[in-house]
Amino acid sequence: MGDFSQAMVGFWGNGLEITVGEDQDDFSKALTSVRGIVSYDVAVRDPKSFAAILDITT
Repeated sequence: MGDFSQAMVGFWGNGLEITVGEDQDDFSKALTSVRGIVSYDVAVRDPKSFAAILDITT
């Protein structure tokens, strides 16, 4: 839990990478595969703004 206004999310690398599959097996089955890859990272401005409950027992 925490104050998510203190969290920063950004993407890095090449941005959004989209590839279309060229598998011959897909062609014989009349299928097309599309894949999108994005790399994200998360950082916090103030670590004291976030906490974890580590002692919960069930």
